Amino acid sequence: CGSTAVRVCDQCYTILYDPTNKDPGRDAVFQSSHVSPAVLDEPFNAEALSKLRPNTGGMTLPLALQHDDQAWMLSPENDMANVQIFDEFYYDQSPSVGLCLSILALHSDARQRGALLLTFAENMSNHMRPVAPGVANEEVDHYLVISMMQNLMLNAKMEFAKAGDMSSIERCDTYLGYAELLRMLVADHYKDIPSLQDLANQDTARLLRNKLLEDDRPELAVEVSTKCNLDTQSVWLAWAKACILSGQYAAAREKLDHCWKPRSSKVQISHQQQSLLNSVIEYIEVKSIIPQCSAVELLEQNPSEHSSVPMKHTPPPSRSAHKEDHPVSLHTHLDSVRFAECLHYLHRFGTTLQLLQFLQRHNMLNKACALLLDKEVSEELFIEGLAEPCVRRGTLRDLLDQMLALDGTLNQFERYLMVLCRYLSAKRLQTSLYFLQLFMRDYIRAAMSCIKFFTGQVGSPPHTYIDMHQRLPWLHRAKEHFRSAIDHSSWTESVTVSTSGWQLVSSGIPKSQQQLQRQQEAQQAALTASIATTASGFMSGGRTSIYDLAPDGDSSAGNLDGGGVSQTIQARKYMQPPDITRHMNTIKLQIEVTEFMKSVVPATSASASAPGRRPMPTLFNRMAVREELATQVMSLDPNVEDGFKLAQKIIQDFRLSNARVLCGASQRIATQRDWRRLDALFRCMQSMGMSSGQTHDDVILAAIKVISRESSESKQLDKLVGLLQSCDSKVSALISSGKLKNAYLASVKAQRVDLVKQIAMVAKEKNQPAISRVCEQFLSQQA
Repeated sequence: CGSTAVRVCDQCYTILYDPTNKDPGRDAVFQSSHVSPAVLDEPFNAEALSKLRPNTGGMTLPLALQHDDQAWMLSPENDMANVQIFDEFYYDQSPSVGLCLSILALHSDARQRGALLLTFAENMSNHMRPVAPGVANEEVDHYLVISMMQNLMLNAKMEFAKAGDMSSIERCDTYLGYAELLRMLVADHYKDIPSLQDLANQDTARLLRNKLLEDDRPELAVEVSTKCNLDTQSVWLAWAKACILSGQYAAAREKLDHCWKPRSSKVQISHQQQSLLNSVIEYIEVKSIIPQCSAVELLEQNPSEHSSVPMKHTPPPSRSAHKEDHPVSLHTHLDSVRFAECLHYLHRFGTTLQLLQFLQRHNMLNKACALLLDKEVSEELFIEGLAEPCVRRGTLRDLLDQMLALDGTLNQFERYLMVLCRYLSAKRLQTSLYFLQLFMRDYIRAAMSCIKFFTGQVGSPPHTYIDMHQRLPWLHRAKEHFRSAIDHSSWTESVTVSTSGWQLVSSGIPKSQQQLQRQQEAQQAALTASIATTASGFMSGGRTSIYDLAPDGDSSAGNLDGGGVSQTIQARKYMQPPDITRHMNTIKLQIEVTEFMKSVVPATSASASAPGRRPMPTLFNRMAVREELATQVMSLDPNVEDGFKLAQKIIQDFRLSNARVLCGASQRIATQRDWRRLDALFRCMQSMGMSSGQTHDDVILAAIKVISRESSESKQLDKLVGLLQSCDSKVSALISSGKLKNAYLASVKAQRVDLVKQIAMVAKEKNQPAISRVCEQFLSQQA
C-alpha cells in the first residue's frame, strides 16, 4: 500500500516480484492484464491505478491486488471508509501470530504489549468452548489454537521480562500450564473444553475436577488440581476409594502413598489426616466389594473441598476380589485380606490411638494388649482407645482376661489398671469399679465399694429403714471382703459378670477350706440375688464420706497402681489389722442397728423416714450424723430399754457425747407427750449410774423446755422440776415455765443472790412488779 511493505504469500511473490523467475506463466499473467512488472514496483498513486485496465470479463490477479477497493489503506480523513475496511478484513478471521507481533512491535510500552498478547490468548481460548454441553466445536482446530496461544504467551512473557514485571511473568507461567492442561483434555477427547478464565476461577476449576472424577478420568483430575492450585489430596483419596470399592487394594495403596506422609514419631499427624484415614478404614470395613453407587449421589454427599468423591465407572473387580474369604478370627467380620489392608494403613499413616480403636472395635483385645506393652502406650490413650470403649460395650472382663493371659502377675499392666480405676471412679461407674477391685483382689477398696452401695453414695440413697434393710447384703459382703484382706486363704474367689448380675465362682480352693466354702454358699446366693436387683440403680450420684474409695482423701481411688492376682501385687489398699477389725465392728453394729430399726418401724411409722426425704443416717457418716442415729435408736424404741442399750453401744464405740444423745431423745419423747417412755428413759439412766450430776439435769431440762409452753401440762412439769437436783437447774426450769415466785423462793432458800438478780430482770421484762419488788427488797437486805 504505497510505500508500506505488505505481506504476500510465497506463490504471489514468486510470480509477481521475483526477478529471477523465468517462468513463462509469469509473462502470460502480465500480458493478459497489459501490465508490466515495473508498475507494481512503483509507489502506489492514482497514475499507477490509471494504467491498470481490465481486459475482458473479471479482474486479473495483479489488478485485484492493486484495485482501490482492496487497497487496505486507512485514511485519516474518511472514517466511513476506515469502518468499511475494518468490516471487510480483520485478523481474527485469519489470525497470523507473526503479523500480530510485527504490528505490536511498533508500540513503545513493553508491559502493555505483553498485556495485550495475554488478552489475545484469553480471547482465543473462548473459541474452544463447546457449542453445547458435551458437543465440541468441530470447526475449530484445537491443536492449532492451543499452539497459537502458547506462542502468544511466550512472547508476552518476553515482553514482561523486558519491563521487569515479575508478577506478570508468573501469570504467563500459569497460563502456559493451563495451555498444557487444555492440550491434555483435547488429547483425551474431552468435549467440554474450558477457557483460560474458567481455569483461573477455582470454583469452575473445582467443578471441572469433580466432573472428571465422575467420568472416571482421575489422571486428568489430578492434573487439574495440580495446575489450578486445588487440593490434590482429595483426588488421590477419591481415586483410592474407587479402587477399594472395586477390590483393587494394591492400586489403592499406590494412590494413598501420594495422599499422606508416613507416620513419624517426630511429626504430629494432623486431625484432618486422621479423619481421612478413618474414612478409608471405614471403606475397607463396610463398603469394600459392594455394588457400584451413583456418582451424583456420592458427589452430593461430599461437596466440600476436602471430601472424597468416588468415581462413577470403576474398573470391574478381579475375580479374586469377590472370592469369599474366611474371617481373620471369630471376633471380627473382616477377612484376612481386608484386615491386613487396615493394619497396613494404620501402621503406616495412622496414630496409636486409631490402631487401638480399630483392634478394640473388632474385639482383637489380645493384640491391643500386646500393643500396649510393645509401644508403651500412654495412660490417656489407653483410656480413650481401649478402656472406655470396652466399658461402654460391656467387654471389660474380656480386656482384663487378655491382660491376665499376657502377664499372669499383671505387673506390666500396673499403670493401666491404676488409671482405669481412677477413670471408673471419676465416671461413678461403681459396679465396674467393684468388679475391677475384686479382679485385682483389692479387698479393702472392694469392701468400701460395698459400703457405698449400702449408704447410697452411688445411686439413690435409702429413705426408709425398710429400704435400708433390703441393702444389708452389701454389708455382709463388705464384712467378708475385710475378712479376706486379713486372710487371703479364706476367700479365694474370682468374680465374673453375667446378664443376671454378679456371680461368685470359687477357684483353686484347697480341700481344707471346702467346709468354709459350703458355709458361704447359702449367704453368697442371697447376696447375688440382692445385688442383681439393686446394683443397676446405683450407677449415678454419690457424695464423699470417710468410707469413700480413697479414705485418705483421694477421691480418685487413691494410688491404685494396677496389680494382678498373684502375691506380688503392690497396688492394693493396705490397712493394719486393728483398723480392719474396727471397720468390721462398725459394719456389724450397723447391721444390728438396721435390723433393730426395721423391727420398730411398724410401731413408729411416722418416724420411719427422715424428714424432708433426706438420706437415712448411718454409722459410716460424720459424728453429728452418728449422734442423730443414736438419738433415733433411743427415741423410736417403744420400750426404750433395748434402744437405750443399743444407743449406748454406739456412743461407746464412736465416743459420742452421751449428754447430747440423751437430751435429743428426751426432747423427742417429750414432743410426743409419751410420759411412760420418758419415765422409762430416766429409769434406764438411773440403772446406768446417771441418776445424779449435770447430765441428769440436762436431760430433764430438755424435756421441760418442750412442755413449759403449755399450761395443761403443769402437773407433769412440776414432777419433772422435782426430779432436778441442782438449784441452778430448778430455777432455770421454773423461769422457763413462767413460775417466777417459785423460782424466787428456791433461790432465797439456797441464798443465791445471783439467781435472785436474774429473776428480778425477768420480772421486769414480763411486767410482774410484785415479784420485782420482792427481789429488790431481798437484794437490799443482802447488801
